Amino acid sequence: MHEVVPVPENIEVLLSHGPPMGILDENTGCTILRKMVEIHKPTIHLFGHIHSDGGNSITLNGTTFYNTSCFPDL
Repeated sequence: MHEVVPVPENIEVLLSHGPPMGILDENTGCTILRKMVEIHKPTIHLFGHIHSDGGNSITLNGTTFYNTSCFPDL
């Protein structure tokens, strides 16, 4: 079971290990993280874990998501 850590209010940059569900995640992201991002709307969300989408970014609802994973061949 994963521990759920709340996202602070008024956050501008969020850093997490994995992605939120449906965002550069190959359908393996976290649904709770997705809800927290939708509520708090950080300006930037940095994450990794999904190497095949490493280096990609997307902007949705005012948040720019960056998959910062390296080694896309893993």
